[in-house]
Amino acid sequence: MEISGSTGSSGLQAFQAAQQRVEQASNEIAQNQTANQAIDNQLQVQTQNQADTQAQSNTDLQSSNSQIEALLELQQGRTQAEAAANVIETEDQVIGSLLDIRA
Repeated sequence: MEISGSTGSSGLQAFQAAQQRVEQASNEIAQNQTANQAIDNQLQVQTQNQADTQAQSNTDLQSSNSQIEALLELQQGRTQAEAAANVIETEDQVIGSLLDIRA
């Protein structure tokens, strides 16, 4: 059944926005992991003093915060997609009921 009307458009647009949100969050998670691996590799090569350790702690904290934010965005995208799917499903049921009434 073809989705039409403002409700169908809203549901579809919300689902597409959720998909974009999930893609962005996934990309950010992947970039954070790559950055963390690069930092770990640098630390293995370098000799560390107290200042390096403090700088690394700050970098790790920022990376952790970024990772948490990306995971939250991923979860929000999932929730948004589920809500949009419910809107689309409800519209489909309403249209089906209307067609049953007319038939």
